[in-house]
Amino acid sequence: MISYGDALMASGKFAEGEAAYRRAQAIREKVLPPEHVERSLGLMRIGAALAIQKKSADALPVLRQAHAVVEKAFPPLRREAIDGLRYLAMTEEDLGHHDVALELRREIYERRVQIHGDGSGMALDARGDLARTLGDLGYDQEAATELAAVANGFITAMGDKSVNAADARVSLANKLISLGRFDEADAGARQGPPDPGRRVRRGQPVHDGRRVRAGALVPRASATDQAARGRHAPRSRRAHVREAVRRDLAPGCRRRVLARADRARDR
Repeated sequence: MISYGDALMASGKFAEGEAAYRRAQAIREKVLPPEHVERSLGLMRIGAALAIQKKSADALPVLRQAHAVVEKAFPPLRREAIDGLRYLAMTEEDLGHHDVALELRREIYERRVQIHGDGSGMALDARGDLARTLGDLGYDQEAATELAAVANGFITAMGDKSVNAADARVSLANKLISLGRFDEADAGARQGPPDPGRRVRRGQPVHDGRRVRAGALVPRASATDQAARGRHAPRSRRAHVREAVRRDLAPGCRRRVLARADRARDR
């Protein structure tokens, strides 16, 4: 039943997943003693399902109860303990308890660093969440410092062409623009290649730097443009394909590829 609930949650059927978790929890409560940790893990799943559905007022007491038991039953660096903190922080933020969420975010980040290292993707994601919470509390300078560290960390760990690095640069540019530091935002956004872009539907050929293939990345506007305008610069998909065809493909292939681009555009 728990696996069934996990599958429903993964497919976006959150209400059905919550119902499956509740049925599994009813069985656990019949066969397990009250202090058993599996009962608390079941409560954590129910609370997470409620939090994802934005039923934060219902989720908070459930998550707090589950977290109190899980923290005692598991070492602090176990995944279950960190998951409990993460869902609890998300729920506290949704209810406007940003001070509480900030302390939880700090704890999550410190544990991620202990497990994976300061430059790991998991630790950088946690640091990005911490920066966003700092921004929610009005600590914009501290948030900008943290976001700069996250962007540099992703560039070092994954390369400046990675989606993580591009997203971090956009977040940093947004924060710097909100602080009025436009020159720094523009300079930071121009470091390295532009944001690698977004994925397109299957059957729409786009160039990825080597060849034309479906599901490649469409180049976006610069990070500064995205932050200032809130959207991507308009550019037709056919223009990307035509540029790729002109640059890399043999003459005999050009007609077929451009025809595919036209069919994909008309869908």
